[in-house]
Amino acid sequence: MKDEKLIKYLSELADTANPRQLTDEEIDALLASEPEIESDRDENAWPKFVATVLSGLHPEIIRSKRKNATLGDFLKEARRLTNFTQEDVAAALGKDVNFIQLIEAGSLSLSSFDANDTADLVSLIRIHSDVLEEMLPKQLHLPPKRSGGPAGLSAFINEDLMKLSKHDAEWLRAVRRALRSREQGDLID
Repeated sequence: MKDEKLIKYLSELADTANPRQLTDEEIDALLASEPEIESDRDENAWPKFVATVLSGLHPEIIRSKRKNATLGDFLKEARRLTNFTQEDVAAALGKDVNFIQLIEAGSLSLSSFDANDTADLVSLIRIHSDVLEEMLPKQLHLPPKRSGGPAGLSAFINEDLMKLSKHDAEWLRAVRRALRSREQGDLID
């Protein structure tokens, strides 16, 4: 594809509410060439294309995770499958590349990131918020002392003793509120 044709195609794709599915040949051609961008409108074409491809990568929402998988693992896998760089994904999200690097490194607790930024990323790669919750560390919370013989013991045994910290639980609620405000209810329900 010539650069002008590519720019026109990406602009049309970015302006379409429901873009058609790209063929493998079109994706290969688009990824193989990076257009010379001449206007502000065209500067938005590549990040919108990256966002469109990433959000279409998983037509079905990711509702389960591999053992010990992190949000960074999901993001790295999406980048590997699409050959996008960290810079491409950062531009698609409107974030600094440092955000992508920190997520992929997995060295910080998820709740240390801004809930809105995390909601943007989760929306982009289509991960259900329950999967995000599974990635947060759980802490042992012992219930208050109970009496009641065997019935009390049974209630104690059946109670989920591993829970999120108050901070993590509030952060997760904020991410879910942000998803709801972005009309991404399918990532919450």
